[in-house]
Amino acid sequence: MKTLIVMPAHNEEQNIGEVIDKINKDIPEVDLLVVNDASIDKTEEIVRKKGIRCINLPFNLGYSIAVQTGIKYANEYKYDYVIQMDADGQHIPKEAKKLLEYMCKNPKTDIIIGSRFLANTNYKHSTMRKIGTKILSRINIFNL
Repeated sequence: MKTLIVMPAHNEEQNIGEVIDKINKDIPEVDLLVVNDASIDKTEEIVRKKGIRCINLPFNLGYSIAVQTGIKYANEYKYDYVIQMDADGQHIPKEAKKLLEYMCKNPKTDIIIGSRFLANTNYKHSTMRKIGTKILSRINIFNL
């Protein structure tokens, strides 16, 4: 199955090279597209030196537009699956591979969402994010 990782990026020169290397090591069978959201650092240069496809947005349009751009690209080029991963390294490629493997074994599944909150961890996030998470979790009708 043809799979694309969509990676929005904005000023990620400190992280993106290592993230790309991990993806290439852990999930070499997928294609990678970086959607560069008008970075003013060396993000694009690093991506291109790694030989990765890069779409440059003309000015900072935000995370959701960068993700949508990647999904439109995947649709245009007839990808079967899309995985969205952040360029800052917070998403672990080995874990994304598990999601992809599950999807391949369960072809009637339309979407899989990974969560760091299903297990108890020491992960801490801001008060505003905690409030947003509580609101969204109460809205969510599916609790897997």
